[in-house]
Amino acid sequence: MEIKFKAKGMMCEGCANSVKKELNKIKGIIEINVNLDTKEVTIISDNEIDEELLKKAVLKAGFRFEK
Repeated sequence: MEIKFKAKGMMCEGCANSVKKELNKIKGIIEINVNLDTKEVTIISDNEIDEELLKKAVLKAGFRFEK
């Protein structure tokens, strides 16, 4: 399953790594791709991921979640 959203506020590779680190804590996520130019995050998962879990992970990393 593919899920796309934006993590607003990311400016550098360190920012992207912070988002990836928090998202990797969510069970079921197989792959995470971050595009710093568009601020878009693409997640590949083996099951449906609750959007609230994604929001919390992005917020914990210090950024804003946008669908």
